Amino acid sequence: MGLWSTLKRKRQRADNAGLVAALVSLSAEDSRRLVEKDYIVAGHAWGVEPADLHAFALTESAGQGFGPNSRLIINYEKHVASRNTKPPHAYISEFPEFYARHWGGVTNLPSWHPYFMSQPDRWDLLARSADVNFMAALRGTSWGSFQVLGENAEMIGFNDAFDMVKYMYSGEAAHLDCAIRFLRARNAMEDLQAGNMRQVFAAYNGEANVDDYDRKFSRHRKRTGKLYA
Repeated sequence: MGLWSTLKRKRQRADNAGLVAALVSLSAEDSRRLVEKDYIVAGHAWGVEPADLHAFALTESAGQGFGPNSRLIINYEKHVASRNTKPPHAYISEFPEFYARHWGGVTNLPSWHPYFMSQPDRWDLLARSADVNFMAALRGTSWGSFQVLGENAEMIGFNDAFDMVKYMYSGEAAHLDCAIRFLRARNAMEDLQAGNMRQVFAAYNGEANVDDYDRKFSRHRKRTGKLYA
């Protein structure tokens, strides 16, 4: 690495440090959980069965948008962060803890994989990754009750992933709004309205694990169906 590249990297890390400090200082303005009334109002507004909407939220992240410390519930995706560096995958050899070329599935994962981490440990990993490349880290993380990936921020109407994250800190109603924006952008609202959840999960999470999401949804739907009977 040449002198100019070294100086540029140091400056970027210094800028990132300030952004990371701003990120970790954020706290929920309204940490109230969404309740049945919220799903009824939203469901009527969008023509969706409230029980389906509630079960969808439970399927995506147990229906919880904020942790006990009022930080957003997150999941850091190494392969998504890596494809959001410039150029893509440029940091893998230097920072394998933060970046990977492929997802690798959910079987045979090492014990240190982010999927097995607590929320505090995931936030620690995110902060350290963001110190290297702030926006790639945010774009490579899924956020809130509906686990919307940061890389989709522009597609659903935000300037960038940080804008989306800050909006989500206003409360869980914003999380639901982001999920609906995403489904609209992926032309999946008609499927949600019709209860075609396999198509919804394919649009929302990709084709790879539709069966798993559908099974989880079916379990949650049995419970939410009783709430809105």
